[in-house]
Amino acid sequence: MHEQLIDKQLDRWLTTPTSFDLVLSFWKRQQEQGNFRLLPLVARVLFSIPSSSAQIERDFGTAGRMVTSQRSSLAPCNVDMTTFLNCNRTYVDITQCPKLSPNTADERRPSNVMVQMVQDLDDEFGSLANLFSSKAMDLGLSDNENAP
Repeated sequence: MHEQLIDKQLDRWLTTPTSFDLVLSFWKRQQEQGNFRLLPLVARVLFSIPSSSAQIERDFGTAGRMVTSQRSSLAPCNVDMTTFLNCNRTYVDITQCPKLSPNTADERRPSNVMVQMVQDLDDEFGSLANLFSSKAMDLGLSDNENAP
């Protein structure tokens, strides 16, 4: 159904006399006038493809410099957001962002960065600290092993 509609709009566009306009201005005007519904959307997608990969290479370079062997456990969403903010400094003024309260920050934290512990396991891991003395922990021994 959409294919037939696009074919009709494409045929009408090919027969419509045009003037010398910027391509995106032409399609914006056509959409505003209601002459075409789908072709302006196609034109925006088609002309949004960068003609060079230089900017993309710079963006990936920024992300590559951020993820190093010392920072290999960064969450992907943090890398994405930091790269976005770094590459869009002219559009995003992070100094104007309001400080979130701890409750609001907890509510807005993505669920994929949260680790849920089963209460029974949490209790078991909490009791592990009681098995080791501070001296044994410094030496890397349990309380049952003897120091040299």
